[in-house]
Amino acid sequence: MRPFLIPYVTAGNGHRAAAMAVREAFQKEGMPSITVDVLNFADKVFRMIYSNIYEMIGEHSHSSCGAIYRLTDQDREKSSLLQLVDRLSEKSLKQFRDFIRDNEPPAAICTHFLPQAILCSMKLNGQYDGRIYSCITDFDLHQMWVCQGVDNYFVANEMMVDKLMDLGLEEEKICVSGIPVLSKFSTIARKRTSPGGKRRLRLLISGSSVADKKILSLLESLNKLELPLDIDIITGRNESLYERISAIVMDPPMTMKIHGFVNNMEELMAGSDLMISKPGGLTISEALCASLPMLLISPIPFQETKNATFVETQGAGLLCRDLTDLLHKLSWLYHNPSSLMKMRDRCYTLACPMSARTIAARVLTDQKKSGEDVLQLDFSDFQPTGTGAGL
Repeated sequence: MRPFLIPYVTAGNGHRAAAMAVREAFQKEGMPSITVDVLNFADKVFRMIYSNIYEMIGEHSHSSCGAIYRLTDQDREKSSLLQLVDRLSEKSLKQFRDFIRDNEPPAAICTHFLPQAILCSMKLNGQYDGRIYSCITDFDLHQMWVCQGVDNYFVANEMMVDKLMDLGLEEEKICVSGIPVLSKFSTIARKRTSPGGKRRLRLLISGSSVADKKILSLLESLNKLELPLDIDIITGRNESLYERISAIVMDPPMTMKIHGFVNNMEELMAGSDLMISKPGGLTISEALCASLPMLLISPIPFQETKNATFVETQGAGLLCRDLTDLLHKLSWLYHNPSSLMKMRDRCYTLACPMSARTIAARVLTDQKKSGEDVLQLDFSDFQPTGTGAGL
């Protein structure tokens, strides 16, 4: 049997992180799989549009993101715009379609709607006969994820089940798995004790995908709160931001430690009391597994706004409309530790630490039903032909 395919797109880090989590779960089940960034099959212009420009407008032009979201949140069968986008994508990703035809993966678990749309088109045209799974990486539904030809949808919550059924999908095609996270987030063990009286608060700030100006203004404002905060701030690969923050001196009783790109996010989350972050689907899912309450800032309209609304409605975090609002809510949580503990409890309740294993188990069950001998898996004749394959 050929390996399962997990195609993703590097538009932000979340889609890749979800793909890695699903691949890890397959490995634990003894099921070989291959992760593929489909943009590596495209030309430079298409890659720039889908990845570089997405990151740029996501950080600096939220109004543009909102307009794009609205224009594309349409029924594929009725939207001439989406049909045009699909045609352009298929043309730009001919090498990916060749890769599928040459290798014939028995199933594809898509963590982005771009490869999903191409695979569905190939399936409907008789060019691909494997199963197609859609792993939606947000807490609300955007119709770009809905394609004729998808066999099963993996979603974050029951609300998304209702929305998909309203669009005509059968309930048996939808599984509430949660958004897949790596197992290192699912095994975070943290003691829960109710802090009493005045105490220090460990604050984790994820600043790598927020505009530099906003992060610098945040730190300057935090310095004026005079709260006993121990701050860990992550700048990712943004070396300029790292250098600019290094020049900032936090006044007592605050302390600050700066991190660049990190591979131990689960450890930082486990040691923190509260996190300030953009409301990306994967970041939220990881924080929920760490029982880490969130103050959510700078959401991209509308997918991240809806993510933040879900978290806030469920009592696991708070959406901050601006810097003043954030400072007010941070101070309130510091002075109301019982409320912070309730938010931690809600995070624990909402977490889906076994999400990736749930997805792998469902795919394995489907393969058994189809008559595939899943116990005799073999890589020997699986030869990736494009530059985007990654074992």
